[in-house]
Amino acid sequence: MPCVHFVYGVLCFSPRFRLRLSDGRHIFMDWHRHCGPTFYFDRAMNREIEAWWDDLAITEALNWFQSRGWALVVEPFTDETLGLIGRVVLG
Repeated sequence: MPCVHFVYGVLCFSPRFRLRLSDGRHIFMDWHRHCGPTFYFDRAMNREIEAWWDDLAITEALNWFQSRGWALVVEPFTDETLGLIGRVVLG
């Protein structure tokens, strides 16, 4: 993830990917090394998928993505970690 250092902070750019789901849909994802994935419906990445962990096709695509070695995560998401993400996001 390339970062640009400024006097008052750091601006980082996350890589973006297009994923084809098992049900034929396409979604877009950006990957942050520390925060993980963010999923979107559109290429411009304006319409975020809020509860992506509830969609089995998206979680399968994320596990595939991680198993390919693109993500810097040691193990794929499990039901336990997805529950933790849901609690963090939903508060």
